[in-house]
Amino acid sequence: MSMEIFTYGVTTSRYNSSLLWNKNKLITSLGSNLGIWDLDTLTRERVLQYNSNVVMVLIENKNFIFSVSYSGEVCILDKYSLDLVLKTTVEGRCVRSYLEE
Repeated sequence: MSMEIFTYGVTTSRYNSSLLWNKNKLITSLGSNLGIWDLDTLTRERVLQYNSNVVMVLIENKNFIFSVSYSGEVCILDKYSLDLVLKTTVEGRCVRSYLEE
């Protein structure tokens, strides 16, 4: 089963941590928060907090935005309203625990 996934951003230490949303908005990680920026006025519109620790990756498909945190926690947001649809947590190892071994 294939899945359409689109990402936008610069590959940095936070991987793809920015998404173009709603044609003129930018969603970017601000620690454990997501900031919504208006690209026309260059102002921050709002801040959302769904993850419990640093957001490392933002991924989108046709209907959802996936916010993946350092610990591996995934928050699935409705792409149109940005409401939280599902939050998954992990037990045990974090995403980059191989660096700590």
